[in-house]
Amino acid sequence: MSGFWSAWVMVLACVTVGISLTLFVWALWMRIPTGEDGTTGHVWAHGVLREAVRPLPWWWVLISLGAFLFGVAYLMLYPGFGSSAGRLAWTSQGEQQSQTAANNALLEARLAPWRNLSIEQLAAHDEATRIGHRLYLDNCAACHGKYALGNHAVGAPDLTDADWLYGGDPQTILTSILDGRNGVMPPLGGALGHNGVNEVAAYVVSVSGTEVPPDWVAAARPSA
Repeated sequence: MSGFWSAWVMVLACVTVGISLTLFVWALWMRIPTGEDGTTGHVWAHGVLREAVRPLPWWWVLISLGAFLFGVAYLMLYPGFGSSAGRLAWTSQGEQQSQTAANNALLEARLAPWRNLSIEQLAAHDEATRIGHRLYLDNCAACHGKYALGNHAVGAPDLTDADWLYGGDPQTILTSILDGRNGVMPPLGGALGHNGVNEVAAYVVSVSGTEVPPDWVAAARPSA
């Protein structure tokens, strides 16, 4: 923000707060002339309704005063008063980075015990397949369908049967998700990451009903 616009915002803020505070104080102390009956003399509906004068209720005064104090404190602590960063130097980018780091730390703590598990072991793990299912719905269901039944209109095969275009062993499924195929499936390795690819592969194995040979390698381990 340039110096001119920063000053412009600061002037507008000060004028707005000043006028509002002046009207607030004036409303507390001003006295409206009234007659002996406590009304201003203004009548409506052929004299049935008369305009009376009452002081501002205390709850309204306290709420208004609290709003003024909150506004001043906010402008001092957070950005908003021109180009001032505020006493806390808070930024939305810093907040996003902080929350992302905290979320990644929680995710890492959750995924760490699964690092060295094979896909067939992950497929038998309820929590891993739940996460894989969510990732599948977010990234794969648009083509393969919510229940993995496929969509021939877009060339997405059924993942629940034993008929595989490129093979149904864990390593081949891992390759399909990681690198994509020559058909219409895009590579998802970059979008899902290593852990996401393993979890989606585990989910696909779990719903396909394919028997897992005992000598399957630990496909979830990173290759050298």
